[in-house]
Amino acid sequence: MADDDPSAAAQIDRAARLRDEVARLAGDIAETEEQVATVRRQMAVDRPDRTEAHLAAAADAEQFAAHERRQQARRRSEGPPGDA
Repeated sequence: MADDDPSAAAQIDRAARLRDEVARLAGDIAETEEQVATVRRQMAVDRPDRTEAHLAAAADAEQFAAHERRQQARRRSEGPPGDA
């Protein structure tokens, strides 16, 4: 269908570019959250009076980073729109 319709081909191309952009952004978010986790773990060492809170925040950041990495992998593994 896309071969016959330039409009459909353009939409498929745009969808693929957007999918790639979402994957890139998910990776960027994951990287940021991993940095947050690292900082919070260091804060736990530096501020023993707040260790529990900092470690909990680090764990939350790591969980969110893992979620974003899964999203990134899922987006990257998807084929071109219409392949399903």
